[in-house]
Amino acid sequence: VSQILGTAAMLGGYHVRGLDQTGLSQKAGPVVSDLRLSRNAPQPSNKATAGSVDVLIAFDQLVGGNDDSLRTLSSARTVVVANSAKVATGSMVAHPERAYPLAEVSQRLDDNSREQMRVDAQRLVIGLLGSDTTVNVFMLGVATQAGHVPVAPALVERAIMLNGTAVEQNLAAFAWGRSWVADRVATEAAAGIAEATDDTPLRERLAADLTAYQSAKYSAQFTAAVDEVATLGHPALTEAVARHLHKLMAYKDEYEVARLLLLPESRAQAEAVGGRRTRVTWLLHPPVLRSLGVRNKMHFGRLSRPAFWSLRAMRRLRGTPFDVFGWAHVRRVERAMVPEYLTAIRSILPAVNADNVAEAIAIASLPDRVRGYEHLKMERATAYRDELSHRVAVFSGEGVALPQ
Repeated sequence: VSQILGTAAMLGGYHVRGLDQTGLSQKAGPVVSDLRLSRNAPQPSNKATAGSVDVLIAFDQLVGGNDDSLRTLSSARTVVVANSAKVATGSMVAHPERAYPLAEVSQRLDDNSREQMRVDAQRLVIGLLGSDTTVNVFMLGVATQAGHVPVAPALVERAIMLNGTAVEQNLAAFAWGRSWVADRVATEAAAGIAEATDDTPLRERLAADLTAYQSAKYSAQFTAAVDEVATLGHPALTEAVARHLHKLMAYKDEYEVARLLLLPESRAQAEAVGGRRTRVTWLLHPPVLRSLGVRNKMHFGRLSRPAFWSLRAMRRLRGTPFDVFGWAHVRRVERAMVPEYLTAIRSILPAVNADNVAEAIAIASLPDRVRGYEHLKMERATAYRDELSHRVAVFSGEGVALPQ
């Protein structure tokens, strides 16, 4: 993005000096780019100095809100255009229990700028273009359309074409960023992320997903459990249970992976990157193959599609004696966590009140910690089950026997 914007500025007659700084931590660390534009003569330095930044485009708000970035801002002159998506650090991925400091970061940026624009670029770009690879260009479109970047949009588009990388996709992302500023409601509707006014649409969407995942009967179990929580009249608790019960019930086994890979959206994502003639190869390492001694991921190309169709059609065998994949240890654990969770939630419901509902929500949200590849997931599942049992016992004031 810094290269695109720098090129656009030069096309517009600006002197441009820039500096890209790349960290040395996991995934090469954050990249911070300083661009200094001037009309009359080149700036003496290519590095942003204290209080000198007119606009900060924070693709990652944690980087935008760190101490080094804040030193360059000014509460009298700086405008912040921030991506509000929660981009987890390597530490957060390894330790899911660590909270994302969203409120703190937002406050730090507010305190050090005269204006802050926040946009959930991640969700918008995925909804509009099927992939988050062009989030930064989308953000550039937002900043340009809002008038915070002193370069004509046509020059940015020209710079994207001169850059020559994923031109059509980047032009689309830039245009959608401009569109979000011009008509936020219409753009968010096009992305399919309009916020629900209550928790009922959320339950309906998750229930529909479980119907596609397994069956209407399976989905009905979910709906009945969530409706049971909803009778208490605590919408935030109902939403937490809905989201995390769905997460546990829709675990990604072989049948579900096949179903997801065959969705039209999957093909659209590939074509957005490589065009209509793109050939897709999936790298997969199913637990059943690992148990047979296959150590590396296997390549599955277009000739594998009939096998995926068969797996998708067999999804209703999930959890039955005929589910050959279900005998794997990871699958048995995944299935067991559903009744464990339901037992835990039902055991705390009688004790929930206005004073302790926050703790009830925290308990209901514990499944979010169970993530990662198989060995990590199993480690985290063990820790999650122990903590769930302990916190439920403390909350309800008595020991609760969770099914194992």
